[in-house]
Amino acid sequence: MAASQLCGSFPADTPEEVFRTLAEALGGELKRIPDGETGDRRGWFSSQLRALCAVDGVEMSEASTASGGRRFPQLRFTRPVGELDLSNLGYRSHASESWAIFKRLRAEGVIAENIRFQVCFPTPAAVVGAFVPPEHQAVFEPVYEAAVTKEVMAICAEVPHDQLAIQWDVAIETAILETSMPHWFDPDSDPFDEVVSRLVRLGDLVPPEAELGYHLCYGYYERKHFKEPDDLRLLVRKANAIEARLGRPITWVHMPVPISRSDSEYFGALKEIQLADVELYLGVVHGEDGVAGTQKRINAARGVLGEERFLGVATECGMSQHSPAAIGELLAIHVAVHT
Repeated sequence: MAASQLCGSFPADTPEEVFRTLAEALGGELKRIPDGETGDRRGWFSSQLRALCAVDGVEMSEASTASGGRRFPQLRFTRPVGELDLSNLGYRSHASESWAIFKRLRAEGVIAENIRFQVCFPTPAAVVGAFVPPEHQAVFEPVYEAAVTKEVMAICAEVPHDQLAIQWDVAIETAILETSMPHWFDPDSDPFDEVVSRLVRLGDLVPPEAELGYHLCYGYYERKHFKEPDDLRLLVRKANAIEARLGRPITWVHMPVPISRSDSEYFGALKEIQLADVELYLGVVHGEDGVAGTQKRINAARGVLGEERFLGVATECGMSQHSPAAIGELLAIHVAVHT
């Protein structure tokens, strides 16, 4: 069996359904459970588009922009960005509702006492890069990041830190570094350093007693990457740089693995990983080739990492883009494989 990690989203109608399904199927293999991003949070960061359009001075424009293999609707600001009231982005209220359900199910014995409540956030750069017109991105980003910071702090004030896990979903930054998406950084700066600086700031928001994870992503729109990763070199470099500059430890890192990659070349960069005490989860679980294909990818990764290094399994991204009918098979693969 293998330790498992859930990236966030899940094709269910309510957080309670998510908690019950995952606790029953994977409870013994999980260290933390997300609430599945159900209801109006389906679609990863699209909920932020709705939250921002509810703000006085923000509305949807008729424009859209193509980036990273998809089109994003664009916002329009009718008031100066500095005057916008971004005090209700929805993260705290959703987490509060889900935490109440999580606590009840744990008291009932459905969720084990040692499993933490996981809250997943798209990074501010994700929302800025996708939905904000280029001429406003540099001004809007610090305002929006400050609002997200307040949401994180409110969640940390409600959920006991030793029962909390916070994950940052890092996709747009990867697209920027792969030159699949433009950026708004200072043209004289190093884009890699700009990305790492942002991810370090976000990581340092998480209290030391809470767990911190980074889901390093290549996108998963319509179950496709914005670019098929050549290998894990960029993600390993990014993880190493974050760890070196953080003021607290990383608890876990997740990296995707395309279904076609069970070759040592894809995993070779893992030799350079400097995260000695960090849980490493690889997105090796694919329903299309089942246990055999998943185990083949695990074996290739293990051949590079060696037997001593912690290795857990996951799907490439959140499960919400899989059909409910496929979920049973995906969860069964988690249980059946060995790392």
